[in-house]
Amino acid sequence: MSQFRSVCGLILAAGMLTAGVCDSSSSDPAPAPVPGVIQSEFQARYVAFYSRATDLVPGFTTSGRYHVYVRNLTTNTTARINGIGGAEPNWNSYFPTMSADGRFVAFHSGASNLVAGDTNGMDDVFVHDLSSGQTERVNVTTAGGQATGGGSANAFMSADGRFVAFDSFANNLVVGDTNGTWDVFVRDRFGGTTERVSVSTAGAQGNNYSWVPQISADGRFVAFESAASTLVAGDTNSSTDVFVRDRSLGTTERASVNDAGQQATGGYSYAADISADGRFVAFHSVATNLVAGDTNGVMDVFVRDRVAGTTERVSVTTGGGQANPGPSPDTGSYNPSLSSDGRFVAFNSSAPNLVANDTNSTMDVFVRDRVAGTTERVSMSASGVQGDGNSYWPDISPDGGFVAFHSYAKNLVDGVVEVYSYRDIYIRNRVAGTTALVSANEFGSAANWDSVAPNLSVGLSLTGPHLAFYTSDASLVPGDTNGVDDAFIQDLDTGTIRLVSVNNAGVQGDANSQRPSLSADGRFVAFQSAATNLVSGDTNLKTDVFVRDRLLGITERVSVSTAGVQGDADSGFPSISADGRYVAFTSGATNFATTTAGRAHVYVRDRYARTTTLISVDTTGGEGDNHSSENTDNVAAISADGRFVVFASLATDLVVGDTNGFRDI
Repeated sequence: MSQFRSVCGLILAAGMLTAGVCDSSSSDPAPAPVPGVIQSEFQARYVAFYSRATDLVPGFTTSGRYHVYVRNLTTNTTARINGIGGAEPNWNSYFPTMSADGRFVAFHSGASNLVAGDTNGMDDVFVHDLSSGQTERVNVTTAGGQATGGGSANAFMSADGRFVAFDSFANNLVVGDTNGTWDVFVRDRFGGTTERVSVSTAGAQGNNYSWVPQISADGRFVAFESAASTLVAGDTNSSTDVFVRDRSLGTTERASVNDAGQQATGGYSYAADISADGRFVAFHSVATNLVAGDTNGVMDVFVRDRVAGTTERVSVTTGGGQANPGPSPDTGSYNPSLSSDGRFVAFNSSAPNLVANDTNSTMDVFVRDRVAGTTERVSMSASGVQGDGNSYWPDISPDGGFVAFHSYAKNLVDGVVEVYSYRDIYIRNRVAGTTALVSANEFGSAANWDSVAPNLSVGLSLTGPHLAFYTSDASLVPGDTNGVDDAFIQDLDTGTIRLVSVNNAGVQGDANSQRPSLSADGRFVAFQSAATNLVSGDTNLKTDVFVRDRLLGITERVSVSTAGVQGDADSGFPSISADGRYVAFTSGATNFATTTAGRAHVYVRDRYARTTTLISVDTTGGEGDNHSSENTDNVAAISADGRFVVFASLATDLVVGDTNGFRDI
């Protein structure tokens, strides 16, 4: 039984907070979604890419080198990531990836003037902060020493930019790296540690190369490809396979297997991507035994469900027919990119039969909807004209609504004539059915040299104020059958209502979810819930505090100790900072800090640092001698920047001279 009393709270975003009491929402029910149709509330904001063009940014000449650029799709401006003091990087930079909010850009470069002290003469991995303008080198040892013995490449970040996975030939990043080949590492930018993840469950290093990692939203799971035979038992196919490392449990598993768990035969498996929660892994493979009926003899794209233990081929027609071989030399399907929930898979394919009227005899970009069972081509113009050149390397947005890709085609944007025979970056809006040029200069014209390897960042498309609330009204969204309070968010301009108290699979909570609190942009929603099915391992039978990331579609429990241990008593009354990083809440748990049983205290969870801190402390840093913010009349509130927390307390020892015997603020 929860110690917290509940009322139906209302939280308004962005920026303003109100509170109220209600019995249920009076809004009209949201319309039921149309099967197979994306109903996106997101908008594409940034696309990072690299290019040799000399006309993307005014006033710069690039001497024919590749540089990393970021295109702001809202302002239609392009910026280059520069070296120290704004100097042009003095060597090539490649393959940028972005954090979920578009703030951080990771890439690898041979330039020596991006950070001070870069004297190793090798490709290094960097993270650039678009907010501060600072660049950090991350392929370093835990002590901060630069890499020696070989270069580093292929960086990919966790959603918040804290963890960076990359591959490296360096031999000094961790102790005991003696295999003389490429390994996969993860740098914790906050903790300042570097860890090798291309190892077996027992910690044995690979006996062949491991590279091209992808990392889950929280940084726990890392997918990568490897030719090593020592990472899992029974690896006897003498081929490259796809693996997943669980950094929390310290386990390594092979993902390029069939439903029976048998290893791939008939060819290699490459190009892994992983869903936000680490459940789904996409890859391409020429193996013939991963699914039944694979007789086309070409590369196909597959998705492995690590929870269900199933493998599915997704480079198929809407009717499920396998892809026919396309024109040489690239006759198959390649380069999968997963939406955050694993529902949508973008890939490129030369197959002429995946959709009707594919007559261009080129590589095209497609999206497979694994729920609706449909396949669509997205490398097309808004008027439906197919591309007149090859299109490759898709990157799909977390919700599946946008796909960025690069292409040699010159007819993808209606009314725009391109005069250069180079690759350009495009973005397809699957909701609107439009295609836009991304690698454009200040006048909107296509770049005068190659632009490749796009990476997409999206944001919430907030058309107006949003309202968070909870209610047991079952008529607001389709499929609300749990008969308990749920947390919702409503767009007050459009009236659209969305359920947020759900788990990563979209299943609603099995007990009351209440007291939602919104980040400034509406991306993050904190709420309290007695549900046991919102996250795995919820066995305490207590009310907990959760945060739903609406962009990535993942739910996280934040009322845990710094070590990640769940509370031994109820937690509730969350208040989230503007950027969603900090969550203040009240808890009676005794295992978050040294506290007295039955006494409520205020804590702050730092979701970036993964720390939980007791806030209602006395002058010595110990717990207060009485309750703090223990009921709905005096809940704690955190400031927009997370620096300050306002709370009420009956404690008499939080400050000197508290002798009035009343609750104070």
